[in-house]
Amino acid sequence: ASIGAHPDDDDSGMFAYMTKGEQIRVANVISNRGEGGQNAIGPELYQGLGVIRTSELLAARNIDGAEQYFLSAYDFGFSKTGKEALTFWNSEKLIGDMVRFIRTFRPQVVLNHHGSEYDSVTGHGQHQGLGEIVPYAIAAAADPAKYPEQIAEGLLPWTVSKVYQRGTGEVVIDRGEFDPVIGRSYQQIGTEGRSFHRTQSMANVQNLGPSVTQYLMVDSTIDESLKGEFFFDGIDTTLPGIASLAGDMEILIPFLRPALTVLDSEISSIIEDYNPKHPELIVERLVGVLTELKTLNANVGKSLVSPVEKNYIQTILTRKISETEIAILKTTGIILEVFTPQEVYTAGDSVKADFSLYNVGKIPVKVLQFGLAADNGDVVDKAVDTVIVNNGICKDTLSLTIDERTPVSRIFWTVEDKNIAVSPEDEAIINKPFRDYPVIGYAKVQIGDEAIIIKNPAQYRYRDQVSGEERDATAVLAPYSIKMSPTNIIVNKANVAQKIDLLVTVTANRKGTVDLSFDKADGLQIVAEKSSLSFNTPQSTQQIKAVLEIPAGYDKGKYDIKAYIRDGNSVISSGYSEISYPHIENQYLYAPSESALSVMDVAMADGVKIGYVQYNDSIPEYLAQIGINVDILTPEMISGSDFSEYDTIVIGPLAYEFRDDLVKNNKKLLEWVSKGGVLIVQYTRTGKWNSLNVGPYPSTVGSNRVTEEDAEMRILQPNNPIFNAPNKITDADFDGWVQERGLYFMNKWDSRFTPLLASNDIGESSQEGGLVIAEYGDGLWIYSAYAFFRQIPGAVPGGFRLFANMLSLPATRK
Repeated sequence: ASIGAHPDDDDSGMFAYMTKGEQIRVANVISNRGEGGQNAIGPELYQGLGVIRTSELLAARNIDGAEQYFLSAYDFGFSKTGKEALTFWNSEKLIGDMVRFIRTFRPQVVLNHHGSEYDSVTGHGQHQGLGEIVPYAIAAAADPAKYPEQIAEGLLPWTVSKVYQRGTGEVVIDRGEFDPVIGRSYQQIGTEGRSFHRTQSMANVQNLGPSVTQYLMVDSTIDESLKGEFFFDGIDTTLPGIASLAGDMEILIPFLRPALTVLDSEISSIIEDYNPKHPELIVERLVGVLTELKTLNANVGKSLVSPVEKNYIQTILTRKISETEIAILKTTGIILEVFTPQEVYTAGDSVKADFSLYNVGKIPVKVLQFGLAADNGDVVDKAVDTVIVNNGICKDTLSLTIDERTPVSRIFWTVEDKNIAVSPEDEAIINKPFRDYPVIGYAKVQIGDEAIIIKNPAQYRYRDQVSGEERDATAVLAPYSIKMSPTNIIVNKANVAQKIDLLVTVTANRKGTVDLSFDKADGLQIVAEKSSLSFNTPQSTQQIKAVLEIPAGYDKGKYDIKAYIRDGNSVISSGYSEISYPHIENQYLYAPSESALSVMDVAMADGVKIGYVQYNDSIPEYLAQIGINVDILTPEMISGSDFSEYDTIVIGPLAYEFRDDLVKNNKKLLEWVSKGGVLIVQYTRTGKWNSLNVGPYPSTVGSNRVTEEDAEMRILQPNNPIFNAPNKITDADFDGWVQERGLYFMNKWDSRFTPLLASNDIGESSQEGGLVIAEYGDGLWIYSAYAFFRQIPGAVPGGFRLFANMLSLPATRK
């Protein structure tokens, strides 16, 4: 098992080498879901980004063959010390999560992915913090006195045999080794898997050639002389070695080791005889192995071995039984598909599932049963007595009523004060990526003398006219969903009453009538076009327009507005959004139906025409709420305009990295600046920016950042209009910032640039490259690394006021 901090802290090439080259079961354990990062493909941040990155990890594991698990840390953003990370995280809870994983997965070897970073105090603070506590978790997992609530659940202590960390050591792996059966190197496979980290723009070319990595053993329970040159040297990983788990009690099961020795020899012979053109030739022998494994498992269960050792042995034997069944199904050529006529269901619905069981092999297979099961709910099955031969199909249909016991398809964790929280009943699944699929179809088949069950989640299949066949897992959703937009309402304090348009979206997944109501602060009024909503068909949506009325002179501050519906005695105050991208499975993220009203005092100079080159940030829509309107500059507009109609142009975060049209027309933009325009470039990442040379004078961007959102801000040029007009910037404007001050500061710049602001995390040198300005001809060119993409959607007044001052420069600098 490899234990790391973030979604990109994996080694997909190494995983592919281990799973496909060495046939080793591998788990990738990640402490958090990457909620604090940036999103290169869409607008989702925070929990929504974490959901996507969780799915991206699953997609990567589908390529490299490893399994994916999680802990309950929250990615609160970049940190620079392990101490800071462990201050934010609940270390005891995090260690408990790791203990739960170790006691469940039972790894023989653990790779502390960040152990070397803790030793040398380098890298991300979250890396350092996690690297520090992994050894404590490994020790606690072996101690029955630690986390006794897990022992009470039925988990057992587990001792890890060897612990490694990255760095120069005795284990050397060439991920670039070519697999002639697969037709690719393991690093190529890993690169493909890593390319699914699309929110982090990690796609790369799949190069052949050496790709060597090393690992150092840092702890072991085995004899030092046996540590060897591979992770599992000195550990008995043979099939007969399962008997060693009985310890001194092996004498009570004298039949086990000899029988496993015979099976081990038979399995080796089967592998040697395998012919990919005729896989059916080994089926009968695999069935014999399965029968013997089941017999051994039953006999161990009847033995006098203690319950603990019996559990250790039977858990592995059960896994070997499952692996053998999979091998039989694959070599026989049995494929099960289960499709539902719609994607979404709710409690009370009848799910009709169409089963198709294919035999693409050459051995006749008897179909005994079809079944349909709801997670934590009912199960229906149907006896079948059909034999399917080569390229034959057995079809049937079953129906199942979903009841309240089946959890809805929603993310099972929430975020509370920078910590992941789950309900007590979900604590046992904290290591899982998501809930189990809500509807599972299965078939029981007889192959030789053995009955085997094959399972698949129910799916909704449809045709996309462009991409062809598409499949989504069948989902169970809440009967009703209510959402209100905008989620953030930002207005200037005014001497006249203001009216804000609201839109309430109610989705009904069943027929019914609901009543709409609102909760709001005193003095506010909400008028909706209707309050009673009737739904005559399931999976239908209604949008209700409403108007929020804010009295004249309403005090500055933040106010909550809530929308809810009543269905009889039930009150529904949350709704779901579907997170859907082509490279991941659909997920449903629920959130309260709330809007946050922020009344602030932001001035903007009159008559300034603004253009905005957007990649995927949401700043323009929030500027519009306080009356600052911008034109979104499309690729066609950038190519066909000389920008003379604009006074200020803003470049959105990451736009230079992902907007080729912007780069191609940069010379034209600089010409516009030279004629008097003001260009504001928001942060971009180091790699591409430093090779583009798109600034007016030489500069480079580094990984410098200020992660403490309350770090002191020092104004270096107090007379500059940016700090004076039309809003007077004071220390109060830097209060309440969200997550961080800024990221990707300039670290080198030409003398013609002037730094305007300075800040730094505690104990670090002053960072002056977060806001720099340069005159270029008659205009101004500005680079801003300060995180306005978080402050403005986060309704931070000072973020609005400072940004408005930059936008106003064409008027205020005169």
